[in-house]
Amino acid sequence: MSLAGLGCFEAVATFTHEIPLLQAASLKLSTLFLDVKGGFANICAKRLAGILAKGWVSAYLLAWIKSFRSKCLCRLNFQGTSMIFFLVAVGTPQGSPISPPLFVLYIASLHTTIPHGRAISYVNDLTLTVGSHCVGSNICNHQHLFSVTHRQGADLGVTFSVPKTVLIHLRTLNDCSDVSFTPIVINNSLFPPSPPCAIGN
Repeated sequence: MSLAGLGCFEAVATFTHEIPLLQAASLKLSTLFLDVKGGFANICAKRLAGILAKGWVSAYLLAWIKSFRSKCLCRLNFQGTSMIFFLVAVGTPQGSPISPPLFVLYIASLHTTIPHGRAISYVNDLTLTVGSHCVGSNICNHQHLFSVTHRQGADLGVTFSVPKTVLIHLRTLNDCSDVSFTPIVINNSLFPPSPPCAIGN
């Protein structure tokens, strides 16, 4: 989120800290990296207000955010000819410092609790790690997780950029088992795993 203690470095540090803890239980781990398409442009003001009203922020701050998002206007310019302004009900300003934290709160429901796994995000990038005793089970779990996450995203009006999906099967440095190249199928697209990544002992 580009905030102290909540930046990209902290997200990576959390990921590399959590993985060895899961590996300590002798689990095979697989991580799916997802990209939320559009990001800030897909925030629905009405849905955002409803999410924040459930207890994320104080009534004063909620009123300020509603004011910030109210009466947003947009005008297109084609070849020097400007159109009239029209009201925009979706999205937050791309350059505003409040847009990243608002987006993180907006998609908080996508952080599904994963048994023997972990969900971590950085702005519009979501990382889902699952663990089991075989890579095949991880793929099945990821197929289910993506289906659930996709439905939850649809409820928010956000979708995932499937071509940007990345799958990695994680290994320890001491893992002598055969390297797995088991792929995953998402929206009828086949994603073979990236080269194995070794984390932990």
